[in-house]
Amino acid sequence: MVGSALPRASLAAIASLVIFMLIDPEMSQFALRHPYAIGMVASVISFSVIFRSNSAIQRYYEAAGVTHQMFAKWGMCINNYYRVVRCTLCDVRCALCAVC
Repeated sequence: MVGSALPRASLAAIASLVIFMLIDPEMSQFALRHPYAIGMVASVISFSVIFRSNSAIQRYYEAAGVTHQMFAKWGMCINNYYRVVRCTLCDVRCALCAVC
């Protein structure tokens, strides 16, 4: 998780949860079973999972595009090499024919 804010945010969230549970244990048991609290936790977790998935997919397609460009450049180099070799051989044959 290099470059992610999730580890830093989770440390703060755990610390605040522990402080909340230490301040009023009876209230914290009620709050953790309350549907709004569970909904908030579920929405935060789903947002972080979806955000990580979208960024991973974006990195994959960026790498695929760069790889495509790299193979196109290599193909261009190979085509130019064959063209130079073909022209060189043609020039050598024509020069030999002119001498004979």
